[in-house]
Amino acid sequence: MPLHLFSDDCPGCRPAAVDTRTGQALPDDHPLMQKILRAWGRTTLEQRQAWHAVTCLNSRKPTDMELAKQFVNSIQAMDH
Repeated sequence: MPLHLFSDDCPGCRPAAVDTRTGQALPDDHPLMQKILRAWGRTTLEQRQAWHAVTCLNSRKPTDMELAKQFVNSIQAMDH
C-alpha cells in the first residue's frame, strides 16, 4: 500500500505503540494496544483518514489535527 493512501485493510495505516525500553512495537494483546484498538474501532472513516494524514503524512491541516486529537482523547478517556 502506498504511504499516501489510507486503507482500513493496511496494517501500517492503524495506530501502533512502542515499548520505550526496547524500542519494539507492542503486540496487539498488550493492555495499552487493546485500549488503542478499542478506541480505533470506534472511529469514523474521516477520523482514521485524518490520523493517517497527521501521523504518516505530517499533515498540519486544522481539520486533520482536530480529528486526530479526538482519537487521542478517546484513548485517554478510557483511563477515567
